[in-house]
Amino acid sequence: MEFLQSLKKSDAFGQRLAGLCYSRGIFQNWQGDPDFESAFKDQYLRNSIYLQIQKQISESALNENICLTWLKGIELIRSVYQNPGERFLSDIDVLVSPAELPQLRKMFVGLGARQIQSASESRLSDFKEIWNFPHSHSAVPVEIHTQLFYHEPKNWIWQRNPQGQLSSEDFLLHLCGHCAFQHTFLQSLWLIDIFLYLQVFHDKISFQVLLNRARQLSLLKSVEVCLLLIEREFRWKMRESLEFPQIKFSSSARTLARRLDRSFLLDPQRQAFKYLYTKHAIKDCFLQSLKYDALWIQQKLSLQQYRRKHPTKSNDNG
Repeated sequence: MEFLQSLKKSDAFGQRLAGLCYSRGIFQNWQGDPDFESAFKDQYLRNSIYLQIQKQISESALNENICLTWLKGIELIRSVYQNPGERFLSDIDVLVSPAELPQLRKMFVGLGARQIQSASESRLSDFKEIWNFPHSHSAVPVEIHTQLFYHEPKNWIWQRNPQGQLSSEDFLLHLCGHCAFQHTFLQSLWLIDIFLYLQVFHDKISFQVLLNRARQLSLLKSVEVCLLLIEREFRWKMRESLEFPQIKFSSSARTLARRLDRSFLLDPQRQAFKYLYTKHAIKDCFLQSLKYDALWIQQKLSLQQYRRKHPTKSNDNG
């Protein structure tokens, strides 16, 4: 993987890619460096615990007839990564319908979990809450989502396969939206997620469906820019190897992708102006950017107010 081969040690650890570099034998000048092996082993142990908790939740949900859809890293570890030590996880993400949320909360309490963050008053995060699951080593955070983006239409339905997981197109749509729209490329491991997902599932993805779904959810530019970056940064001729439909990317997406060079992708916040510009330019329309800014400010003010009222609880991360 050429992208990993170009990393400095500081980038590998700063971008949480040390475990992947060790597992794939990508060392450059780090051969014999014990830090990489240690990072891999620590990640393997922690993620093995996360997978145990996921299994416990899945079995209980099945008994309770609750439909759960696993998201992002916890699902990717099982589907595109070679072992649990390759992918950094900070939490477990799961999607559930609003109607089943009360039943899921009750189930979590029965499993010994404790809610540590409720839905915010801000529309940017009023659709998720965080619970800690006890474990002998450390608590495992589980983030429950009842929707995935603040601007989802009320009638939006995430498409699922017969196993209850997101369809290939919607899973990729969520990965791109999370990486670009929500977090402005803060972690390059999210681009690697997209690249590996495409490698494994490209023959199951209808790119026409993907782009249509992205357009409906106002995430078209996020998807376009992510795909353009995958082509460039991973030197993968996507349109040739995936029989990519002959669809021209928008000029604005191509322009933005050209501006996001390797140095930016490895540390976006170091380039403050470009980061701020990208945060707005990645949105499908200017009004969407302004709306996001207003909601972001509202969320920060609400969080500050909450922390003043609950100083102990807000600092309790389990």
